Amino acid sequence: GEGASIQMENHTSSSLLTKLTAHIFHKDIYNCDDDAGHILFIVRDPVARALSAFNYDKPDEYDFLHSPDWAKRKAHFYSDCPFYQMEDFVQNGLREEGDSPDRCKRWAKKSIQGINTHNHQNPDHWYFNYQYYLEAIPSDSKI
Repeated sequence: GEGASIQMENHTSSSLLTKLTAHIFHKDIYNCDDDAGHILFIVRDPVARALSAFNYDKPDEYDFLHSPDWAKRKAHFYSDCPFYQMEDFVQNGLREEGDSPDRCKRWAKKSIQGINTHNHQNPDHWYFNYQYYLEAIPSDSKI
């Protein structure tokens, strides 16, 4: 009913709760309080996460129209090696017997291991792995 939300310092109770409990810790965004005592990580199935990362950074027609520079950089990983689908990436890039050139196999292994080659062509989401987040937690956190 009327006045159901409690006002505290110009925040409704729901937005105050959100402010105190929900923060973003994703890729290069970290807006958590430095004295936060609890950090919750969502752990995903590693294969599902790898597939999601592979598809997330794969440019499509929309990307070529709206972010052509980004799309062209990313397209090299998917088309030059060629890693059109995740199955191609696994069979041709990660297997020693795969058909991809040696440079693509090195690129594939570094990508899946989360090693940032700083060329911004491989899928970024593999770089932002659990090791990345562990190292990003402030060393003096009360965890």
